[in-house]
Amino acid sequence: MARVVDGSSALVLHCRVPGAAGERLSTFVTKLVGSKKFQQRAQTEGSMTVDDSSQDPFSVHCLVAPGTSGAGFVLVLAVTARTYPRRHVFPPPDSEAGRPQGMLVQLAADVVREYGPSALSSEVGVTGLRQASLGPGALRLMERLCADYESVGDKDPALRAVQAQVDEVHGVMQENVNSMLLNADKLEDLRGKASAMGDNSKQFYSLARENRWTQQCREYKLRLLFGGVALLLLLVFLRPWLTAGGDDDKHQQ
Repeated sequence: MARVVDGSSALVLHCRVPGAAGERLSTFVTKLVGSKKFQQRAQTEGSMTVDDSSQDPFSVHCLVAPGTSGAGFVLVLAVTARTYPRRHVFPPPDSEAGRPQGMLVQLAADVVREYGPSALSSEVGVTGLRQASLGPGALRLMERLCADYESVGDKDPALRAVQAQVDEVHGVMQENVNSMLLNADKLEDLRGKASAMGDNSKQFYSLARENRWTQQCREYKLRLLFGGVALLLLLVFLRPWLTAGGDDDKHQQ
């Protein structure tokens, strides 16, 4: 936030970006607020957005706080990513009563409520820009506001509804994936069982073939045995007759 008076200004800056990127961002905002051209344009337009032309993809949003008094005017600023929805920074023209009025409108109202309409009037120097402070309370106020608006979905009912639908679809897709994985496991089990049954059938066929060959060999052996016994009995019965026939021939001679 800043108080601007005839080209002079006092700036209270709270940067959440750490390291060198935060230092570059703070330097850019400080130079921007100290620019007379920027101050005049902000006072004329009331609210505007400035996109940094450097490699850092951020935008600077500013709003002249309504209801302030004293010399000059109070300017509240917010630096966001370029992709951050502008409707969460400034109130939409057709916003309804009771709906969120935008981050900068809320910040301006909090500043006027906490520090009065003449906030930072005593901090403005004669010329140029001066780094000012409103104490830890102001930093906590800005940090709380940044945290409230950090999640876009928390401030956008339409986006929350879309996110809910996306979550629902994601849940259905996850269930479908789980079902597919379960079916794949079942299919793999069936394949395993079918393979085991195939191996068992091959083994059964081999055993049956071996048993059949064994039974055939046994049957052949029995046939040979019965044939040999029958032949032996036949010889036993025929021998006396053959022997008797030979003796008769001798007697006749």
